[in-house]
Amino acid sequence: MTRCGARALGAVASFFAIGACSIDVSLDGRGCPCIEGYLCDRSANVCVADACKVSAKRFDKLWATPHGIAFTLPAVGAADGFLRYEVVIGTSKQDVESRSGSARVLTDADHPELAEMTGPGTQRVVVLEGGLTPSTTYYAALQSVDTSGCESRSEVIAVPTPPESVNQPIWIFDPANPGTPSFQPSSVRLSTNGSETEVTYVLAEYVCCVMECDASGEPIGGGSSGGETRFECGQPLKLDRRLTLGSDGGQANLVRGDTFDDAYVEVDLFFESTLPARIGIVWLDFDDGTELNDIGESIAKESYRFDELTFIPTTGFRTVEVPLSALARNGVALEHADLLTPSTQFALGGQWNRDATVHVRSVRIFH
Repeated sequence: MTRCGARALGAVASFFAIGACSIDVSLDGRGCPCIEGYLCDRSANVCVADACKVSAKRFDKLWATPHGIAFTLPAVGAADGFLRYEVVIGTSKQDVESRSGSARVLTDADHPELAEMTGPGTQRVVVLEGGLTPSTTYYAALQSVDTSGCESRSEVIAVPTPPESVNQPIWIFDPANPGTPSFQPSSVRLSTNGSETEVTYVLAEYVCCVMECDASGEPIGGGSSGGETRFECGQPLKLDRRLTLGSDGGQANLVRGDTFDDAYVEVDLFFESTLPARIGIVWLDFDDGTELNDIGESIAKESYRFDELTFIPTTGFRTVEVPLSALARNGVALEHADLLTPSTQFALGGQWNRDATVHVRSVRIFH
């Protein structure tokens, strides 16, 4: 659209105009840096129109599993202008828009990551909301608030959850089966609930200490976070087990090419702590054992992981579902062909606080 300030120059000059003209051109989607009235989405390096210091307009879903949806919140705007995010989720668009009925407002009280504009080492925040119903369409929107109180709102998006799988899951960790290998955390004190009345729910319980612990169990050394003394460790809980997960034939009990897109790993855990665990990781290692170094160690191992989870302290067990296709190695996503190489290790990690206790009840792959 062109706006011109013009002055008529008589009857003949009515066909002409002389004046100053400007052309309004949308810069949405153009590369950063951006002019006034636009904010830079640093995750995609593009400009986004918004009058606030922080924008919610590039809110989207990252994945959906039968019982959970992961939302991605790209960092759009100035970090020093950010105050908080809120995610509204419900089973109707109208409820989400009015924040009524089925709508629930997720705040940093529910998801501590909503108080941060970026995740550790990334230009986005990933929010995983669980406990959802399979085969249900959910609606969601993001609101960001900047330090001046300006509110930016995204469009409402529709996200259907897929149905539950009818195939038998692949068990990676099954404490009810005595022959199943258990987790082997390094530098972490291990105890197991051995109650005979809880055979089905025997818990692998891990108490985390950073570095080394003295005789009383107190960690030696420490760090600083936000001005407070905080002891953390990033030691993953590793389970070494050689399993074939994929099939290129008709084996219904393994992940096939036609079931890979819907396949996900489910971890049933109970996380006790005074602080959330950031940089939450789920990963799988694959190794066919054909390449060894001079001392017989494998050099063919390939690790695929997703490391943008936040494990939130809970009062009971909750399931975390991560699609296999979300796992990646050096930016390259896991594919079905990778599952034809045996998996040799599953690991669960995070920056656990020193008081953390992680109970793992089961690890399964559904497809």
